Amino acid sequence: MSGLAIAKIDRQKYGRLLARMVPTVVQTEEENERLLAEIEKPMAKGEDRLSPEEDALLELLTRLVESYESRAYPQENVSPPELSPFCWNSAD
Repeated sequence: MSGLAIAKIDRQKYGRLLARMVPTVVQTEEENERLLAEIEKPMAKGEDRLSPEEDALLELLTRLVESYESRAYPQENVSPPELSPFCWNSAD
């Protein structure tokens, strides 16, 4: 996702993609799964083969999923050694 400037996007083409997808803020796991399935389609095509409009939509969908998942699955602030039982300080 290259984050192309809006000026490089054909607004009509992008509008058609948006109308077909109707992306909204994700509220449920079902909506999240639907967007993940939609994200897989352009990813299978290859990011380097996407039109600027497809790239912009992929970035939007990815941000919507990331936003939902950060709310639905919050990560606690833990230090790296606490993340794995196999990591410990040799001084212990």
